[in-house]
Amino acid sequence: MKKDTEDRSQRVVFRSFLILFSILLFIKPAWSTVTVFSRSGNVWLGNKLVLRTRSSGNGTIVAQRLKQILLYGITAPQIWIDKSGRDYVLYAKTIPVIRATLQRARLNHTSPFWLARIWASRLKSALLYGSYLITPETFVVPYKDDKQLPVMGHYSGKLSIRIRNTQVVRLENKGFPYVLKGLNPGRTEIKISANHLAAFTNVYVKEWAGFIPGKISLSLTGKEIPREYLEKKVLKQINRLIPRKSDTRLSLSLPKALIPDLLNSGETSVFPVKAFIQGQGYLPVKGMLNFQIKDYPFTPFPAVNLLVSNNPEGFSGSGILFKKSFETGPARFFFHHQNKGDHLYRFDFLIKNRMEKPVKIQVLGGGAGPAFSEINVGEKAVYRFFSSYINGLGVIRKLNPGETMVLYTRVVPPKESVSGIYQITPFNHNVDLQVETRIQYNGKLNNKMLPREVKAKKPRGIFPNPTIYIKARYIIGKHYAFIHVGKRLSLMDPDSRKPDFGDYGAFYKIRISIFNPFPALKKAQVMFSPEGGPARGVFILDHKILKQTPIVQPFNSYPLITIKVKPLQKKVVDVETIPEGGSSYPVDLVAQP
Repeated sequence: MKKDTEDRSQRVVFRSFLILFSILLFIKPAWSTVTVFSRSGNVWLGNKLVLRTRSSGNGTIVAQRLKQILLYGITAPQIWIDKSGRDYVLYAKTIPVIRATLQRARLNHTSPFWLARIWASRLKSALLYGSYLITPETFVVPYKDDKQLPVMGHYSGKLSIRIRNTQVVRLENKGFPYVLKGLNPGRTEIKISANHLAAFTNVYVKEWAGFIPGKISLSLTGKEIPREYLEKKVLKQINRLIPRKSDTRLSLSLPKALIPDLLNSGETSVFPVKAFIQGQGYLPVKGMLNFQIKDYPFTPFPAVNLLVSNNPEGFSGSGILFKKSFETGPARFFFHHQNKGDHLYRFDFLIKNRMEKPVKIQVLGGGAGPAFSEINVGEKAVYRFFSSYINGLGVIRKLNPGETMVLYTRVVPPKESVSGIYQITPFNHNVDLQVETRIQYNGKLNNKMLPREVKAKKPRGIFPNPTIYIKARYIIGKHYAFIHVGKRLSLMDPDSRKPDFGDYGAFYKIRISIFNPFPALKKAQVMFSPEGGPARGVFILDHKILKQTPIVQPFNSYPLITIKVKPLQKKVVDVETIPEGGSSYPVDLVAQP
């Protein structure tokens, strides 16, 4: 009797379970407005239960895979299974959906083969007889561009598309295929419905992060251009010419195997560059461009004018530090400034074509800093200039009418300095070029000039004929020969009538003749000896050897070069240098035993 009662109870429970299961299977669930979804590991396609994974995490993964597969378009005949070791894999076209393992099969009291067949049968049935809509959860439309909205599924009735905010996107084509046009950057929601089905898509309108042109070219000069210099200039040119949003990041991949180790004068090289632009809130851009480098024959000539931006040397606010124009070239430009304020400032060195026709110029040299040590910053600037000058290494730029080009820009922290020496050679005979140094705070430029008073020993202006020639003679065993650098007072600003004390930026060409009157081999030295304060120096010896000195304190000496002179013979040494910013000039070059 007791057993009959238990059996009746079990049958009632089983019958109730069947009725509930039938309701869930044939009546559309309340959450089925999301047409492909997973709940407690059960994966639904519209109103059809496709499979059970017994894991909410696995169910979510399978649902996401199915949704992506269905967006590409799938039909029932394209569902199939295949053996993989001891398991069977359910495929949609060639894409794996889920693996029927031995463990999963045992949980369902069957084998991997039959479990995979059950899944495939349910999925095919859902595709044939179920009702479902498949749309992307999020969809991105380019700003001011069209893009087709993918809508897939098995449904009856007319499809309806409603856009919540028509200021963001517009439906261009109201029939299949459905096309959206991005009107303004932003986000909105689209409701896609058919009969009792509905799906929602978040639509984002985004701007492209930038634009990658098909070709970029660079014209250089130099007797022999090494790969390191080429790569540096290539990266700088690409960063300058690829248009992109200010808050994006540009990634480049240079094929080192295709970049020549050395580019000789007159040669041309072309190689591909991969570029990728991305940024928060923008559509990423990826592409390939061809980069062409051509090395033009060029011989540097001495500068006709020296333009000096060094007064005031320190700045603590926004403004224009220097603005002058020149009509003849080549012109050498020297700047040296320190941030004496409490904020970050951006320092810019610019050149402008004030003519109504294009102008082509060659630019060599470079800037240094920012850094705390004024002396080291000035030394690096001179070294970079000389490294370019003796090899003719430079960049050819074209300035259109009225165009302004930034040649050097840096953000300068408090108490740090920048320094630079550039030589600008116009290829045109008659030019009107304006150079300018300016300081900007928070991106805003105050066009009022900084105080104009000329401080002692710190000139500003244009100095003609900035090459100083000196000849010196030293007889071994006689009085030392002293050569003063930065003490000639030969550079005079024609506007202010003030000299360039220290001759900063001037080019010294010194020829030292050393005579040995003795019948035996003798040695002589040329020493670097500061007079008024600590200083450094960069020297070209015999037109090719670069020599740098450490920081030398006043009334101390550093050996610059040692010369061996045969008996009763004379030896000539050519020394070239530029008084550099941050160091205390004048200094002496002393020829001695």
